[in-house]
Amino acid sequence: MSTLKENLVQAFQSMKDGDASAFAKKVSEAVASHIKTGNITTVDAGTVPVGGFAGAGTGAMTVDAAILEGVLLAACKSMAAMSAGGNAVLAAQLAAGMDAMTNAGQIKTMITGAAVTPAGVSVPLAGMGKGTFVGVSAPIIAAVNGACSVMETISEGGDSVLAEAIATSITAYLQSGIITVQGLPPLAGSVGSGAMV
Repeated sequence: MSTLKENLVQAFQSMKDGDASAFAKKVSEAVASHIKTGNITTVDAGTVPVGGFAGAGTGAMTVDAAILEGVLLAACKSMAAMSAGGNAVLAAQLAAGMDAMTNAGQIKTMITGAAVTPAGVSVPLAGMGKGTFVGVSAPIIAAVNGACSVMETISEGGDSVLAEAIATSITAYLQSGIITVQGLPPLAGSVGSGAMV
């Protein structure tokens, strides 16, 4: 999370320089990189072609940073035309962009376990899984709005306050999200659920 915070602080410099496109790109790339570092673990079970399966999976999620980048750039353009309320726009659009990016993300897991055949024989079985992510983004909005309120009361260190709030809330969003994985052949029929840690 500290790497994400540092990358966000650097991205905020672009906003100060008036470069909204660089800001949007740097923030979205920092978040996408952070997502790649998360480890996904699942518990998987179901009826697969050879029998009843039970196992566990590990994997990762990849996302398209351009999705969040587009949302943030549009938010920056809206904010530039506003005399007030820009912080709320940024907070809401960051949350919406996170939802859009993670909903379109790709989760791949390697699942290992055992299947019990109809004859009652346990056989080791492994394969890949493909999953989806569903997160609750409202806490991101609250965290960013809260950080913006704090920033209005301090004379320095605002970038760090906002970066910490974004990094912490995005990490919590990712770790509390619901991950569902469908087994791929030979594990078709297996369903896994888990989380990112």
